[in-house]
Amino acid sequence: MRVQDFYSLTQPNELLWFKKVDMTFVDETGSTNDDLKEYLLNNRLTKPIGRVALVQNAGRGTRGRSWHSMAGGLYFSLAIPLERVSLSLTLIPLAVGLGLVGALRGKGMHAALKWPNDIWIKDGKSGGILCELCRDGTDVKSLIIGVGLNLSGQNKLTTNGWPICGVDEEGSFNTPRLRTELLAALIEGIFDALSRENQSIIREWPLVDAFNNRKIVFVSEHERLKGQVVGIDDNGRLLLQSGTETLVFSSGSISPYDDSFD
Repeated sequence: MRVQDFYSLTQPNELLWFKKVDMTFVDETGSTNDDLKEYLLNNRLTKPIGRVALVQNAGRGTRGRSWHSMAGGLYFSLAIPLERVSLSLTLIPLAVGLGLVGALRGKGMHAALKWPNDIWIKDGKSGGILCELCRDGTDVKSLIIGVGLNLSGQNKLTTNGWPICGVDEEGSFNTPRLRTELLAALIEGIFDALSRENQSIIREWPLVDAFNNRKIVFVSEHERLKGQVVGIDDNGRLLLQSGTETLVFSSGSISPYDDSFD
């Protein structure tokens, strides 16, 4: 399949955010984030730009993990001048997640988030977010946001033991026009979320957190421990109730709760 068969490329000019973002569409690439980084090496970013690929063969997740871009998913990146974003840097990935979930819920999907940057459907991972900072050719700081979404699920588990699910198991977006409208809604949701204030993101997080008040196994760089998720702090760090202590984590991963884990 070619990208022009997957998306309705004559439609973007009719859609709000495609008028404000210079979008390019390609059949295949290594990583849409890396494509935008390469562009910024020799160009000044004066307005948001975007890159959409049908297939990524070198996609990346957090902590250097590879992201398998199966055919039939949505894979795109945005580059935005950082001066246009007033949010604290640590809250940006959470805000992007809020924007994406808002767009998916607006399309009738029961989407949620797993801290800090996974899109969650039916208690399984259906997508991820990778936010990076870079400088363009004139040393102006830019924010690059990469998003990968599975439209259909896989009979596999993530490295942390969660099912891999799709956001569109029922085939609601099975035409190029509908997929283009979904892509536009996701982009609009991101820009809307990035325009909010810090406290707005913190207040809204519990409304989309798939693990709020749930027992989990948390895996950090140095330890594995059981606890209950009790929210985030003002910097977007995870709050975990473990015994009588409330622990704070800026990185790590959430694994399924196991009663036998000691």
